[in-house]
Amino acid sequence: MKTELAIVGGGPAGIAAAVEASKYAKKIVLIDENSVLGGKVLRSPKVPLDTVHSDPLAIKAGHQLFDEFETVKEKITTLTETEVWHISNKKVLSLVCRSGKYKDVNSIQADQIILAVGARDKTIPFPGWHLPGVMTIGGLKNFIQNGISPGKRILITGTGVLSMPLAAQLIAQRVKISAIAEAGTFLSQAQLGLTLLMNGGQDKLKYGMQCWRSVKRKGVPIHYSHVINRVHGSHQVEGASIVQVDKNWHPIKGTEKKIEVDTIATGFGLIPQIEITRLCGCRHTYDRKLGFWSVDRTPNMETSIPGIYVAGDGVSIKGHTAAIIEGQLAAISACKRENASSNLLVKKMKQMRKIGSRIAEQSAVHSGIYDIISDDTLICRCEEIRYTDILKAAQSNVQDINDLKRRTRLGMGHCQGRYCGEIAHDLLQKASGKEFKHKSFTQRLPLKPVTLGAISGETNH
Repeated sequence: MKTELAIVGGGPAGIAAAVEASKYAKKIVLIDENSVLGGKVLRSPKVPLDTVHSDPLAIKAGHQLFDEFETVKEKITTLTETEVWHISNKKVLSLVCRSGKYKDVNSIQADQIILAVGARDKTIPFPGWHLPGVMTIGGLKNFIQNGISPGKRILITGTGVLSMPLAAQLIAQRVKISAIAEAGTFLSQAQLGLTLLMNGGQDKLKYGMQCWRSVKRKGVPIHYSHVINRVHGSHQVEGASIVQVDKNWHPIKGTEKKIEVDTIATGFGLIPQIEITRLCGCRHTYDRKLGFWSVDRTPNMETSIPGIYVAGDGVSIKGHTAAIIEGQLAAISACKRENASSNLLVKKMKQMRKIGSRIAEQSAVHSGIYDIISDDTLICRCEEIRYTDILKAAQSNVQDINDLKRRTRLGMGHCQGRYCGEIAHDLLQKASGKEFKHKSFTQRLPLKPVTLGAISGETNH
C-alpha cells in the first residue's frame, strides 16, 4: 500500500493529526494497535466516555475530537488492531493487521510519517513486585475504565499526577483504597499547582483539587515522602510495607509501616515510548534531569530523518490537550502548509510545555529509591534476572548496559527491555560504584512479537 501520509498511533495526537491532514492530503492512513481509537486517555464513541472517565476535560476533548473525526473519516483509511513491527528510514512501515478488510496488507510506503505512539508508566522494581496483584497505575486505570476492580483493598504508590485522579475514580466506584504512598512532598504538589495557575492550567488545577478533596473526604491516608519497599505474600499480594524517604528518596530506618492490601498500583510518572523512533534511526537525547530519552525534533515536529515527524507524549509528557495541538502542528508541517493558524498553535504550545516540564520534573526518580532493591529482587521479569546477577556482572568489569545484556540476558525477553532497560544504567552504576556514559539497549526488530510468517511477508496470521 502507498500513501501520502501515514500516522502511527490513534490517541489524541494521532487523531488530531489525521483530522488536520484531511484538509490538505488525499491519501491518509491512520494505524492503531487497539480495536478502537482514543489511546489511553480518550475513548471512541463506541465506549460511552462519561461512564469510563471522570475527568471532565478529557470527556470534553474526547467528544470534540471524535465529532471532528466523524466528519472526515471517509477521507482516512483507518487500520485498527494493527501492529507496526518495523519502520525503515526509507519510510516503509512493516505491519500486521489482525482483522478487517486490510488484513492482507503487510507494508505501507509513505511519503511522510507522523509517529504519535504515546507514553507508558515508569516502574521501579521492589521486592515482590512480580506477584499477582501488582500492576502499573495505567494498568489499574484500564481496569477501572472498563468497570472492573481487580481488588478490594488497594495501595497506590509512586509519584506523579495520575495517582490522585485514579484514587478519585476508585472512590466513585466504591472501591476501598487502603492508602496512597506518594514519594514526593506535599510542597512539590503545591508547586505544580502554582505552575498550572500561572500557565493557563486553571481547569486542570480545579480538577486536581476536586480529586484531592474527594480522597480526603473519604479518609484515605496519604503518606507523603513514602515509597513501597516490599510486598508480603508468597503466591499473591497479601500485604505491603511502605517506608519514609529523605529528600533524595533514601529510605529512613525505623519508619516502615505495614498495610493490609490485596492489590498494588505503582508508577513513577510517564516516559515517552521511543522504540519506533530509535529503530528507524532518529537522533535522541537523554535528559538527566527528567531521567528519560526523547527524540530530537525541529520546531515543526520533524525528526533528524526528513519526512518523519513526532507528536504527543511519545516525545515529552504534556497531556492530551498539548498532544492534540502537537498532532495538528505535525500534520500542517508534514503537508507543508505552515500558516497563521500554525503560528497560533505554536504560541499555545509554549504554555503547554511549561506545564509538561513541571509535571515531568515532579515525577523524576531520585537515586535513593534504588536502596529498596534487595539482592534477590527481580529486575527483568521476562528473563528472571535478579539484582544479584547485575552485581556479579559488575564485578567482572562489565563495559555498559549492552555488555550487561549480553552477559545476563537482561532485556532479552518478551517486552525487549521496555521496563528493565529504563533503569539498567542506574542499577549498573549502583552495583559497580562507577560512572558510565548513558546508553540504551540496541534496538532490535521486531518492535512487538510477531510470527515468522509476518516477517517473511507470507501471512499476517
